Amino acid sequence: SATRVDPFLYESGIETWDKPVDDPWYWAEVRYQIDLGGTREHLWGIEIDMDQDGIDELGITSSASQGNAGGSFAFFKRDREQYRFIGYAFLKTMQILPVAQDGNIRIRSIGRASINCAVAMTLVNDGEQFHPGEKANSCESPAKYERLLGEAPIVFPGRHSIRPDDWGNHE
Repeated sequence: SATRVDPFLYESGIETWDKPVDDPWYWAEVRYQIDLGGTREHLWGIEIDMDQDGIDELGITSSASQGNAGGSFAFFKRDREQYRFIGYAFLKTMQILPVAQDGNIRIRSIGRASINCAVAMTLVNDGEQFHPGEKANSCESPAKYERLLGEAPIVFPGRHSIRPDDWGNHE
């Protein structure tokens, strides 16, 4: 049976952070530490151009890391025929924001803060990890929260999901 895990707990033990990987699905499977008897049924992902360079980044998550407030996604940047891990982001829904002045990827994670409140947090990627930035809680700062939500279309990763076996078949 699958065990719910938080991959953030395993960051310090990963030695291949900046080495390219051929199979990001396998990389994520190992990092999420889920064993379903050799299947990848717990994995799903999204492909989306987060840095607006015309090449989709790949985000992979595990159903075991998902909850009502969202779940963690491992994101990869394509480099020729290999991929490079660029960080984890906790998402339920998200917005792709214009890249930062320094060219770094910016996304906004939108999820639950509590049963009646939502939170929108800007995440900036430095090429190795996502770091929190501007944040607004819908109950504490409703005007700021609405302003943030109006900055870009909202993407629902689950509605645009791909499975490991379907990945790459559309190219």
